[in-house]
Amino acid sequence: MINVDAFSHLRADQVDRILGLGERRMVSAGTLLGHADEPVTSFYVIVSGQAELSYGSQSLEMAVRLAGPGETFPWAGLGSTGNLVTNCRARIDMEVVDIPIDDLTALFHRDPEIGMGFYHGVMELFAGQYRRTLAMLAANVERELTGMR
Repeated sequence: MINVDAFSHLRADQVDRILGLGERRMVSAGTLLGHADEPVTSFYVIVSGQAELSYGSQSLEMAVRLAGPGETFPWAGLGSTGNLVTNCRARIDMEVVDIPIDDLTALFHRDPEIGMGFYHGVMELFAGQYRRTLAMLAANVERELTGMR
């Protein structure tokens, strides 16, 4: 198995326990894996291929993240609402490990060490995404202000 972003704070045996909850499956390009505001039912580990996570409606949808091998989604859906924040679609054919969210959270309750390791990994991912978003917003504001002079 490839290195997995959200599992960076876990030992190999802990990663195996998480992956053992899931099922490997193929997902065809264009397949919708979840729609914003729907309840999260699965946590995905991408083995091959690429997913596009987007925000907005069909008339105005904007890609917010592309995820490839070794990456996971949805992160935000693991939060308090239990709902997806983005639309999740296979950009190209993918192989994923599809982990039922109820089984994943039950494992975290049974083994808090795994839960905390996972939590730390996902929080690092959120922090990195937040830094990139702020840098992009600052660059856009600077570009707009420079253009006004």
